[in-house]
Amino acid sequence: MSARQEVLLHLIRLDQPVSVTARQLAQFPWDSAQGLVTLDRSNIEEALTRFIRQELGALELEEWANLIEGRDDIEIADDLSRRAIFELANPAISASLNGQRARLLIEALHGPAK
Repeated sequence: MSARQEVLLHLIRLDQPVSVTARQLAQFPWDSAQGLVTLDRSNIEEALTRFIRQELGALELEEWANLIEGRDDIEIADDLSRRAIFELANPAISASLNGQRARLLIEALHGPAK
């Protein structure tokens, strides 16, 4: 596994502070010829669950989603996951995140894959 893949895995798993991962990602280009890791619904659900438990704040979750959104080196598993990441990365144009909204997003992630 490359160093870049390792950092990307830290990002999608949120297993270290987002600010640390952001600094590590800065050493790699944004563009990539292929996806190196895949973000799936379980990653997003875990992040939202941690938000509900107040282990993550709304701004940290927004920063996390912004680091993921549009990266060529992260594949997003399906349209529901892509929409959830967009919403989390762009609360000003979608919906502000609160506990109720997080629960609704989790429910939506349990919908059929597309």
